[in-house]
Amino acid sequence: MEAAMMAGVRGELLSSHPLAQAARMNDAPIVIGTYGGAAVVSLVLSVFLTNPTVTLIVDLLMFTAWGALGYLFVAIGTRLSHNMATWGIALVAAIVAVSKVFGNLSGAFMWNTMNAVFAETDLELPGAGGYVFRLIVFGVLAAGCIYLVVVMARSMKMMSPTPPSCPPPGTISP
Repeated sequence: MEAAMMAGVRGELLSSHPLAQAARMNDAPIVIGTYGGAAVVSLVLSVFLTNPTVTLIVDLLMFTAWGALGYLFVAIGTRLSHNMATWGIALVAAIVAVSKVFGNLSGAFMWNTMNAVFAETDLELPGAGGYVFRLIVFGVLAAGCIYLVVVMARSMKMMSPTPPSCPPPGTISP
């Protein structure tokens, strides 16, 4: 990942893509606008889904789309785009995946109770195996996203210039 981030800084990733070229000139409107638009679409999709199978498929597609957007931000290569890829995409994805792990873990533990409570409704609940499968899928996604956050934060720290050191006390002349 460090090599990809350095290649993005040098402009070697997606060098002929017009969006990446425009973002290298003025990154703030493109990066923030794209991120905001993708966040709105993700929120709208996640609110209106009730079928567990469709929800899992859409969640996996959204993780994939956010990963592609993160790659675009790494390819742009600016400080803002790298920060947005690390903290806005990878960290948020890790938080979402961890919350889905805990949600599916509690669903697996309370499967019988949930079936009894929601028996009279039209809500479709996954079976115990479905909760375990989702637990594994989102556990792997959470681990991968946490790894990406650590690696990307470390490489951003290595890429940033070191601040000038302060002279020792008493050496500054008025």
